[in-house]
Amino acid sequence: MTKILIAESLDIDILKKFEKQKGIFVHDNNPIPANINNDEIHFSYQPDIPAKEIVKEIVEYEGIIVRPKEVSAKAISAGKKLKIIVRGGSGVNSIDLKKARKNDVIVENTPGQNSISTAEYTFALIMKLVANRHIDQSNIDVRIGNEKEPKQYQGQELAGKKIAIIGLGRIGSEVAKRAEAFDMQVYYHSRTKKNVSYKYFESLLDILSSDAEIYSLHVPLTNKTKGFIGLREFSLLNQGSFLINCARPQLVNPIAFEGALRGGALASAAIDGDTDLIQPFIDADKNNKCIITHHIADSTKQAQEKITKAVLTQTIEFFHNKKLLNVV
Repeated sequence: MTKILIAESLDIDILKKFEKQKGIFVHDNNPIPANINNDEIHFSYQPDIPAKEIVKEIVEYEGIIVRPKEVSAKAISAGKKLKIIVRGGSGVNSIDLKKARKNDVIVENTPGQNSISTAEYTFALIMKLVANRHIDQSNIDVRIGNEKEPKQYQGQELAGKKIAIIGLGRIGSEVAKRAEAFDMQVYYHSRTKKNVSYKYFESLLDILSSDAEIYSLHVPLTNKTKGFIGLREFSLLNQGSFLINCARPQLVNPIAFEGALRGGALASAAIDGDTDLIQPFIDADKNNKCIITHHIADSTKQAQEKITKAVLTQTIEFFHNKKLLNVV
């Protein structure tokens, strides 16, 4: 028998559909039975379990499925039966990879499943911050009979504006496609030059020193990229720039961020991430210039369905067929 702990929220309808497969069972708020067949896989759905409780719970499981929730070295050590950790999404910085390797625990992720949703959210933020067409305010004013001259709602065209995309992976490439469709000029910096028509900048400092007006971050969080947009980097931006960060809040130094807002290097910014990670940026945004949201960039039905299918498929393939589909 195989028992898997699902420690994050997934699409419950997709979970139930997987139960139609022979030998697959999902337990939503009910315990796994004591007597189960050896060839069965039982998923225990506990999306609200705190990360600190995983250390206690993981003892009983051969696998665990998470999203951004931490799987610490302590939890991996406690998982005496643990064989695999599957992360719904691409980033694995919340998993202690060193400890997993030491304990011969496989770590897989599911890159690309949320790319479209995150790219669309990124572009929605660009529309809100940069185009700034005052749609919400106009709607309110019309409904209360507070008529104003159209010039009071004047915004900006995106056509012709220059966007610098830092990290042209799956999500960055989708953002670039949408920007190009709006007749924006696309610049990019990536570890390697891509076979695309966009203007390439070999170094981060070069692209930050360019004439771009919008900067969008799409790089993974690593020891090298943590806080890599700091005082020096912000000093290179043109006054009145816009920063969009739907990757990881920790890519940006919050002290430098506050200085860039205060000094005018940033006209505004948008940051999406977990509550504890975005709080320093809320504190830094003294004049409420920015949009700061709680990890909703990939919160669409379609993305959640794709992620759920991917994590379940990879887990089942590992235990039933000994297949490794996306090892980190």
